[in-house]
Amino acid sequence: MRTTDSGVAAKQADATIDYLDALDDLVDGCHLRNQVGLKNALGYDRYLDFDEPDEPLARQAWDKSSKSAQKKAEQKPARAAATKQ
Repeated sequence: MRTTDSGVAAKQADATIDYLDALDDLVDGCHLRNQVGLKNALGYDRYLDFDEPDEPLARQAWDKSSKSAQKKAEQKPARAAATKQ
């Protein structure tokens, strides 16, 4: 776990539920940081009329992304070692 510049604890979310729990913690602690809400940059790129969430689809996308990121992280040391040779 690390702490961001704003003092918010940050950690690697290994699963969708970890991410949702971390997001809940972030929102629950807003008042402690004198924050009144969260800003979403998507509002600058699209309309704000979001559809209802499709949780199974979101879990599938998160798991696919997490596995891809983990695979890249595992390959990084191997690439660095190969480059030094």
